[in-house]
Amino acid sequence: MQPFFTIGIAGHIDHGKTALTKALTNIETDRLVEEKKRKISIVNGYAFLDLDDGRRAAVIDVPGHERFIRQMIAGCAGIDLVLLVVAADEGVMPQTREHFEILRLLGIHHILVVMTKVGLVDEALLVLVEAEIRELLEGTVYEGAPIYKVDSLLGIGIPALKQAIFTMAKRVKGKNAADPLRLPIDDIFTIHGHGTVVRGTIFNGQMTTAEPVTLLPQNKIVRIKQLQVHHVQVQRAMAGQRVAVNLAGVDASEVKRGDCLVSSDFYKPTERIDVRLHGLKTMSKPVKQRAPLALHIGTATVQGRLILFDRKRWQAGESVYAQIELTRPVVTQKGDRFIVRRPSPAETLGGGEVIDPLAEKHRFGEETVKTLATQLKGNPEEWIQEALKKNFVLEKQQLMRSTGLKPGELDLALKTLVDQGMVVPISQERFALTSERQRLADQLTQALARFHETHPLLSGLNRAEWLGKGKPYPQPLIEAACQFLIQNGTVCAERHIVRLSDFTPHYPEKWAKKLAGVEKTLHLQGMCPEAWSDLMADFQIPASVADDFRRYLLDQRLAYPLTDDRLLSGLAFRQALDKLKKGTGHVFTIKEAKGILHLTRKNLIPFLELLDDLKLTKREGNAREWLVEK
Repeated sequence: MQPFFTIGIAGHIDHGKTALTKALTNIETDRLVEEKKRKISIVNGYAFLDLDDGRRAAVIDVPGHERFIRQMIAGCAGIDLVLLVVAADEGVMPQTREHFEILRLLGIHHILVVMTKVGLVDEALLVLVEAEIRELLEGTVYEGAPIYKVDSLLGIGIPALKQAIFTMAKRVKGKNAADPLRLPIDDIFTIHGHGTVVRGTIFNGQMTTAEPVTLLPQNKIVRIKQLQVHHVQVQRAMAGQRVAVNLAGVDASEVKRGDCLVSSDFYKPTERIDVRLHGLKTMSKPVKQRAPLALHIGTATVQGRLILFDRKRWQAGESVYAQIELTRPVVTQKGDRFIVRRPSPAETLGGGEVIDPLAEKHRFGEETVKTLATQLKGNPEEWIQEALKKNFVLEKQQLMRSTGLKPGELDLALKTLVDQGMVVPISQERFALTSERQRLADQLTQALARFHETHPLLSGLNRAEWLGKGKPYPQPLIEAACQFLIQNGTVCAERHIVRLSDFTPHYPEKWAKKLAGVEKTLHLQGMCPEAWSDLMADFQIPASVADDFRRYLLDQRLAYPLTDDRLLSGLAFRQALDKLKKGTGHVFTIKEAKGILHLTRKNLIPFLELLDDLKLTKREGNAREWLVEK
């Protein structure tokens, strides 16, 4: 199926664009009373042209007056094929040149030049005007474009022009219906009994009446009550088609020109975009750092400030990497083309393309320029690596948004990077740079090594505390680095404790002799140990070492907690346990235990409660039942 597409008709005021539109489509596009009275187009006019292959192309007649250049740019935003109109009785005029430059900056490659009003002039003037047009096109991608001579009122040349449009239509690539939906809104109104209606050309994807859409930047979910394509009600509309959408769930006052209807979170509103800017040679004076400008992107016009990275001024004719900081959010994606104008005095400065639609603040300097150049001129693999370098972990949809790659292109580039070991899947849909995972893994390994060095008595570090050492990396990458270290054998994980695989808890050399003395003393004290704090004071062991040593004895089962401040040596514990097992039946009382162990209640009750805590026994009133085989 051939894609749907949009034809734009541009040129100087009163050069016959509206008449040409009517001659081609038999539709009058001047609909406002003021337009008919003044005989000029004030807003974009819309019509359609039935092609010879059965498709219906949208036709946009954009205003030619300099005061309505904003409407002109908005109208050209979705154009795939342009008819550049030059009147034979006036030739190339100022708005012809400005429209031409805007079309060029917006990256519209398919053009047919139409010389109108040929019935009003003689052959000599026709030759002169054609030479003017050739001079305008010279040195551009449009050089050598055919010039069609027509007279819309007399019908001269219209059939030949139509045939040329039909032929060109077969070469136009059109827009991608497989992308997530994006419909920039250029017209909003209310119809009594129906409510809010918006119109626009679908830039990406498709929309149906069965699925809700989101209004951005308001982030409001709305429902489609009715959908029309060229006044015909439909259930589905595709990229390249001009549509009218009757919305439920939103008032017309809540919608502005330039807002977008989208189908997924692929698109995010942004107030900062990284761009490649191309300045017109006709720029009247340089643009200073942080100077105000008007950004025309899609159907939106937003005020912003220019941020340069390697200079203080943007000169006429220069191409620069820059950032535009906006006063309100817009919806865009990588590769979108735009125009920038000086607010006062009004002047088209140039245009360019979006490099990063969700840009962050950057440092002034050549390094930033190099990064942006890679993001613009590199290959898909380089774009993916740059996006991951900045964001660490991205899902596929986020990568598509950052790189501008289509799903198939992204999958192919990701496979190449994964096969080369440059990128690693973090989960089914998340990816990170292998180098970043390794850097984080090294960071976590070093953190664990430092912990072991500081706390050689401890069996390891709490896993949650260890993973906290991975910040500011995002949690998914931290978890991935953790799993990587465990799987490759660098780290051992036992329940909630992690340690380096080659680490064994041990006495620190400085305190080894004293700690061995404490352990021996505990053995000698048997079932009647002294308070831990007193024991530490006797051996002059500081609190920091004492705390780790206590954990060491407990972790290694060299001691057991008799009370909060008394430890029972492991040997004493096992001897008492064996003695009690041999001397009692399946159920025993405190009195029986006392008779067997010969302990006071001060030491006996804590010991029996310890057995309960260890799930060796279970208390039933005044008796206890063994839970383990005797």
